[in-house]
Amino acid sequence: MPKGWQFRLIKYLINGFEPKLLAASLPREQYSRKGITALYHERWPIELGYRDIKKSMPKNTVTLRSIKSELVIQELYGILIAYNLIRYEAAL
Repeated sequence: MPKGWQFRLIKYLINGFEPKLLAASLPREQYSRKGITALYHERWPIELGYRDIKKSMPKNTVTLRSIKSELVIQELYGILIAYNLIRYEAAL
């Protein structure tokens, strides 16, 4: 493990008045402050979806039946696709 990490702290405003801070390890030369905040806002709904899955899976007791790692990954992709399709239909 390294003794420390270098990152930059990005401060931006939401709705013009609510300050937020982001820590980013992406290189300054390749990623602008606006680019990182745009990526963050694209990624946030995905993170909320993962949170919903984590909360709902134990209640629904989804059990992975596969033994081989390739098949477990295939099952997980199937669950994620089904989840996203249901969320999409619910949003319409």
